[in-house]
Amino acid sequence: MNDSNHLHKADLLDAREALEAFEGSEIVYLTAGLPMDLKLWVEQWPVNMKNVFDACADHGTRLGSETSKSTIILNNAITASKSSRIF
Repeated sequence: MNDSNHLHKADLLDAREALEAFEGSEIVYLTAGLPMDLKLWVEQWPVNMKNVFDACADHGTRLGSETSKSTIILNNAITASKSSRIF
């Protein structure tokens, strides 16, 4: 975390909240998770990820994964058409 980072709380099951949280961001880091409950993961994780990918695509935001030595940008994940079914 550095001075240029901003934390935003959002319910990623709500597409509008994801869209609002990503507004103005160049790169977002997904730090969301769910309780260790298989039923919740099967039902909710695909919705979370669809809303994240759609919000990234709408704002031209990249989804990043920070490692100890570099930042990896997952460009292929956000290039999918909004009309295509990823999940």
